[in-house]
Amino acid sequence: TDSRDIVAVFDGVGRCMGIGKVNYDASSAESLVYLTISDSLTVKRALGFRLWHYETGKMMVLSPPDTVYFEPETFVGTIKEPLVLRANDQYIQRIDLLPGWNWISLNVINDDYRKAKKLLSWFPWKEGDMLTDETNNLSLLYHDGEWISNKGSKQLDQIRLSVSHSYRVKVADYVRVELTGSTIQNKGDRAIQVKQGWNSIGYTPMVNLPVSTALADYLEEAEDGDVVKSRTSFAMFYKGAKGARAWKGNLKYMKPGEGYMLYRKKAGEATFYYPFYEANATFFEESSVKRVSQADSYSSNMSLIAVAEGVELQEGDKLIAYARNEMVGEAPLITEEDDEDTQRFYMTIAGDQNVPLSFAIEREGDIIATTRELMTYENDAIKGSYSEPTAISFVEADQLPQQGWYTLQGIRLPKAPTEKGVYIYNGRKQLIK
Repeated sequence: TDSRDIVAVFDGVGRCMGIGKVNYDASSAESLVYLTISDSLTVKRALGFRLWHYETGKMMVLSPPDTVYFEPETFVGTIKEPLVLRANDQYIQRIDLLPGWNWISLNVINDDYRKAKKLLSWFPWKEGDMLTDETNNLSLLYHDGEWISNKGSKQLDQIRLSVSHSYRVKVADYVRVELTGSTIQNKGDRAIQVKQGWNSIGYTPMVNLPVSTALADYLEEAEDGDVVKSRTSFAMFYKGAKGARAWKGNLKYMKPGEGYMLYRKKAGEATFYYPFYEANATFFEESSVKRVSQADSYSSNMSLIAVAEGVELQEGDKLIAYARNEMVGEAPLITEEDDEDTQRFYMTIAGDQNVPLSFAIEREGDIIATTRELMTYENDAIKGSYSEPTAISFVEADQLPQQGWYTLQGIRLPKAPTEKGVYIYNGRKQLIK
């Protein structure tokens, strides 16, 4: 009955051939959709229908009683006897792959998706695109129009994908992946098995959930210092005073389509189950816009919980991490409601090599404080904790001479740099591209 709901019709290769909004007649209690289906091609072919549900933002598959074919200058249905399109448990999961590395997971079930070769054949790829599965030590490379596996070409047909795993996908250009399948309701399909150390895990719910809600079944297994992270943010489990148990960090919500890693401190294995919520369940979601940055060229990251020393901080300040003058991490200043005396930064630092890291405090686009190279990047490292954050000592930028070029580490340069990166020139931040 919602006039903002949209029905769309597609051909067999996914081209949209018509859309129409729901027209609800309160006097007759009927909801009708008037679709004009047009195309320059006159060839007869089967059509498919989808509903975009405004309230939830989900796409559902609509099924007619019989196959509907495109034929020019014809009518299907009448006012008295309209074509009935029924919604069932078939949803469409859309994953937008941006240039660089993406961490993804599947949250609809379709037996075809368990076959990696068949699933990958449905989408356009470019030379050098990659897919990796950390759990099974699997790497796939797109080369000369086909996927090559590190397990050997004979094993490619045997590779299966799982909703319980997360995957890392590198693409040269934007790729939209649309997967049709049923919701994951069966408890066994919502099971996630983890061992001591790092685990790549999928995310089966169809809705955004607060980390504490999504991992509620893992609560009794969680230890102080356990970490769950995405490609861009993380949260650390914290056992505080008076029995407080919470996930602290800048990862607030776990979201459909995103891939995650979970670090388990306790020895042995454990199994937990994601909750099941209907697709129309709603949870508050912070608005965010994903942007392409230099850090997107890396598949791995490390986690840092830090406090700043030697500089007076203000609301809105950001901590920036640099590796060889390349920005590889950014985190806003956070004041916890239960600990207003300590202001922390929760930073995800991207990388793939053990290179030195330096840091800066940025305020309204200007660098106000910097450090020398303090630590070395390590894949999946965890630096600091909620109760014992890593202390970073800064030198305020105004203590540097105001004339000339300087590196972020405070080293004076004899002339303007030619290597790309971020520098300080006459006391102001300068980006060399």
